[in-house]
Amino acid sequence: MNVAAGIRRAVKAFSNQTALRMENEQITYAGLEERANAVAAYLRSKGFREGDKLGVYLPNCPDYLILLYATWILGGVAVPLNYRFHGKSLRFVLEDAEIKWLVTTEGDITRLKGLTDALRLLLLEKDLTHIYRQSAEEIPICPKRDDEDAMLMYTSGTTGLPKGVRQTHRNNSSSVEMVIDAWDLTHKDHLLLPIPMFHVGGLQCSTLPTLFTGGTISFLPKWDAKAWLVASRNEKVTWSGLVTTMLVDVANYLKAHPEEKEPLSSYRFIVFGGSATPMEIISFLERELGTPLIELYGQTETTGLSITYCTGEKTLPGFMGRAMEQVIQAKVITPGEEHVILPGMDETGFLYVKGDTVTPGYWKREDLNEKRLKDGWLKTGDLVQWDKNRYFRYVDRLDDMIISGGENVYPKEVENVLSQHPKVLEVAVIGTPHPRWVQQVTAVIVPGGVGVTVEEIQRFCHDRLPGYKCPKRIELLKALPRTGSGKVDKRRLKEMFKEDKDRRFSHI
Repeated sequence: MNVAAGIRRAVKAFSNQTALRMENEQITYAGLEERANAVAAYLRSKGFREGDKLGVYLPNCPDYLILLYATWILGGVAVPLNYRFHGKSLRFVLEDAEIKWLVTTEGDITRLKGLTDALRLLLLEKDLTHIYRQSAEEIPICPKRDDEDAMLMYTSGTTGLPKGVRQTHRNNSSSVEMVIDAWDLTHKDHLLLPIPMFHVGGLQCSTLPTLFTGGTISFLPKWDAKAWLVASRNEKVTWSGLVTTMLVDVANYLKAHPEEKEPLSSYRFIVFGGSATPMEIISFLERELGTPLIELYGQTETTGLSITYCTGEKTLPGFMGRAMEQVIQAKVITPGEEHVILPGMDETGFLYVKGDTVTPGYWKREDLNEKRLKDGWLKTGDLVQWDKNRYFRYVDRLDDMIISGGENVYPKEVENVLSQHPKVLEVAVIGTPHPRWVQQVTAVIVPGGVGVTVEEIQRFCHDRLPGYKCPKRIELLKALPRTGSGKVDKRRLKEMFKEDKDRRFSHI
């Protein structure tokens, strides 16, 4: 069934309720429907056909969801484009996805110069405003089968050029219904959205479930920890989603402004994910904000989350929850594929998932399909453990694991320790070349205080970690580089510090 049908059901049930909010603009569900039909009618009149791809190259705004909805009404395929892509990456995605239609802002035309000659271009400021003024009858939703593509989403490309991930109508509807069920979402919920919608965290894990249930979405135009806190307290928000970087920003802001520590009284919960999050940060925010933090795990390939806690479920420190077995199966296999690791075994292995939310494959990448997908099972590339009750503990990404002197070191473990140091704002641990150990454990730190020394960091680590896991090289930066989705860009860090040096400390 076309995923648009889920939105239209909410429109009919909650037509007068506010659907979308940003700054001074409010759009009801009836208004959402009117605008989506106007866009769909316009596109159809200009030659848009079933199966055409519409790219959305915009920052978060109400128009984003209106455009996705209009695309699905016509039976098209939506392509949310990473708004941080430019140059080579943007050109690659536009050509690889075979996009025929592109919506962007007038201010971004210069960024797209030379890339849009073969595209039919719509501008947010001029064209959409004009189109919205044109009345249109309700357009019947184009029938789509479960296995037909609804979206093509591109990963941020931390290991090279972005990869297109196919997401079917079944993938999306299953993911949305699973989120609603897990977190008990209703029309009374109010979502504050800071995560970009070109990311599954901002789309399938938050905005689409809210639309399906008739709730309200408030957009935070630009990420800012203080602005998020102010909006959370003033707008009667019931939940929000944050990536780990945002959690760190909120924690650091509250530590620097203790006078602003105040519980978020209207909140039911906050969900977070995207990368490994230090327990110190989670505990601090739960204590200061007075609301539960629910971890989630997922990938673009799983159309959003696949592991989390349900509302009301007791969270276990260090564990990210259980697999959402209504829509997926999960298994863990040793890195060498010698055997399956059963729940409760004290072993680390690769997480595999299979089910309704798992992509049918990568777009034009048979090499990846053969490598990552077999008999419907997706090899996530993430190393995990699970306990006897099937709760998963994230260990690390295989690509990030450090082998130093023949010993395996998982960066997350070292990062968790260093994040407890009072003078460390943020930290990323990577492997860098070493003439004897092949790789050495390297900590890249954003300091939060003056006078931090290598000896202090070394003593702190040696009191808490085996010697081979302690950083042998420490680098200081003013800020950690990020990928388009907000994760720490470890590939960039490895490139920055790839020189074979045995130095122990550097200054900003």
